[in-house]
Amino acid sequence: MTVLPQAFASLLKEYIDQGKLGEKSGAGFYTYPKPAYHDADFLKR
Repeated sequence: MTVLPQAFASLLKEYIDQGKLGEKSGAGFYTYPKPAYHDADFLKR
């Protein structure tokens, strides 16, 4: 029963070591496109 949590922890460690930190890096379990709200003039549109 402890195989799944250990497998997840191992995968998570690999992602962290590769710099795949989610939305902050644009990669992780999902790929994140460049969202418009990151642009400085987002609210001026």
